[in-house]
Amino acid sequence: MLANLTPVEYEIFMLLVQEPMLTNKQIALMREKNKPSGVNKHQTTISEHTVASHVRNILEELDITSRYLLQQYAIQQGLYCPKKGCACVQKKL
Repeated sequence: MLANLTPVEYEIFMLLVQEPMLTNKQIALMREKNKPSGVNKHQTTISEHTVASHVRNILEELDITSRYLLQQYAIQQGLYCPKKGCACVQKKL
């Protein structure tokens, strides 16, 4: 269940739903690049290994067998639409 994900896991879930082919390294770098100003680097920096651990936790919590099925799950739940500018999404990520 999405409500059981930590804030970092939810952030990673959102990234993978939007870009399923992202590698752990890319996710770690994106998270560091997109940190809000004034936030300590150590508060946002995570390693590839930590990202892999979060992805594992997300898959277990949602009972999904691969990271590539996360987008399909989000579409089925009305959380995401792959069509640009689509208004069909029922819930916000």
